[in-house]
Amino acid sequence: MQRFQPWLRRWDLRPDGTALATARADLLPVIWRRRPAMLKISHDPEEKAGARGLAWWRGGGAAEGLALDGAA
Repeated sequence: MQRFQPWLRRWDLRPDGTALATARADLLPVIWRRRPAMLKISHDPEEKAGARGLAWWRGGGAAEGLALDGAA
């Protein structure tokens, strides 16, 4: 859980499930502004680039990106 702390504090997120790790990212179910969300910390350049695509789609036909941290 420690690896998620900077983002949990930055975006006022509340953990809401078990963390999981893939080869490309660490994920944690969270609650953000009373709604369920997923915190994803990407380790892969292609995954990071994909986050910009989610922001462009704004939830239309894709998962909604609620926030993006280019430093993550």
